[in-house]
Amino acid sequence: MINIHPIFVHFPIALFTIYALFEIIRIKRFETTDTITYIKSAFLIIGSISSMLAVQTGELVGETMEDGPLGRLLETHAFFAVGSSYIFGALAIVYLIWLIEKTQSFTKYTSSGVGQSIWNLLLKIKAIFWKKGILILLAIVGLFFITVTGSLGGALVYGPDVDPVVKFFYTIFVGV
Repeated sequence: MINIHPIFVHFPIALFTIYALFEIIRIKRFETTDTITYIKSAFLIIGSISSMLAVQTGELVGETMEDGPLGRLLETHAFFAVGSSYIFGALAIVYLIWLIEKTQSFTKYTSSGVGQSIWNLLLKIKAIFWKKGILILLAIVGLFFITVTGSLGGALVYGPDVDPVVKFFYTIFVGV
């Protein structure tokens, strides 16, 4: 079987990393308009969709390796990969709610009844997470998860001694 995982994995890594940097390093000049929020929304939504492909292709490759000597390394790599997908996926949902609210594109569907109740629940969820400190914290945690995932992926492909960062995370999370 051809390993297509590397084709899909780098795109969400790039999008999530750029999103996290935009979220963590806020430049006031860019924060005065909604443009940067639209950009962050796009990075998160596209990154989340593409991370699903990355996780699925990783699981396909993992099925061929899970019984081998790299089982624990593979399991830990998968844990952090799925974790980063969940973190950034949750952020993508919050930003998607912001986009819908901003464009008011669901107004005609949520004027009464069940639609209004669901929309009010989504707005409450957004209100919980749509705080500068929470967004920055989730971006930092997500960036950490991506870093660990990539490092352990590097250990799977090139071995744990490929560079000091890979060796560090390998030693902490997998053991020597």
